[in-house]
Amino acid sequence: MNPGPLGPEPSALPNCATPRPCALKSTSIVYCITPMVSNTIRTLCQQAWKAIAICGIISLGQKEGDVMAEEKQLTLFERGDVEGSAPEQMSLWQAEAGSKKRSTEAAMPSWSAVAQMRAPREPTRPVEPKGLWETDIVRDYLPDLDAIAREVRDCRLCKLGRTRTNAVPGEGHPHARIMFVGEGPGADEDAQGRPFVGAAGRLLDKIIAAMDLNRKEVFIGNVVKCRPPGNRVPESDEVSACVPYLARQIELIRPDILVILGATALKALIDPKASITRMRGTWLTRSGIMVMPTFHPAALLRDPGKKVLVWEDMNKVTAWMKDINGQREE
Repeated sequence: MNPGPLGPEPSALPNCATPRPCALKSTSIVYCITPMVSNTIRTLCQQAWKAIAICGIISLGQKEGDVMAEEKQLTLFERGDVEGSAPEQMSLWQAEAGSKKRSTEAAMPSWSAVAQMRAPREPTRPVEPKGLWETDIVRDYLPDLDAIAREVRDCRLCKLGRTRTNAVPGEGHPHARIMFVGEGPGADEDAQGRPFVGAAGRLLDKIIAAMDLNRKEVFIGNVVKCRPPGNRVPESDEVSACVPYLARQIELIRPDILVILGATALKALIDPKASITRMRGTWLTRSGIMVMPTFHPAALLRDPGKKVLVWEDMNKVTAWMKDINGQREE
């Protein structure tokens, strides 16, 4: 046997359990320590593993199979030169990773989003509610308020067009910051073709004047543009035929505030189940427009005690307008 420059190969050494001198040649004495070191490492690893388990670092819920896999893996580290050990070791690593993943998922609460291991999503933005005046019927071919007025006067889309005297498209500033919308024309409005010119209209003029405004600075209109016979409540098909004209007016005027006058207008534009008594004086937002519901002026003529409530509602509108004006000046 030819020893190398560093002595004989380890495989050529005798298999000794304890270090002892071996006379391979008369001139060289080596110590056979390889088996002893291997046994020592194995013993130390096993003792360390037991110590870690006793200290509680290893999860108490770890399955017995996982511990056995760890011990077998240590054995593979010691005999890495054995044929076929590398695939077996890789299999152990995969098994260990799977068991740790299962134990981690089990430890997480079911409501935890982390358990799903998904990438974070962008927060959902709340969808702004739309006014009921926005329907599938669009009158965007009408370029301005005058074009709307001409078409309304010629309209026969519902039965009101056959019983009216004059259609009442609405009137006011083409870019008014406040828009008043009522139910429909009455007898005086039907006769003149103008909105709110009867007793309720004169009371509305006083309300607008108390807000330091006049009719020319606001826009006044109705849900339906023709008078229902006997001043009855407009029917659903009549509202559906007329609302697209109102929607186009709102789109062109782009008011800051929409003041809804009365229960019929509130149900047609906000919610069919809405109550004007409960919702009046409450700010709403629809289609990017601030909405203030209040009582119809005709209701104030029947019950003067409601005038105080309407005045409170209009004070809110006035205060909001002043705040916006101040912000724009800054």
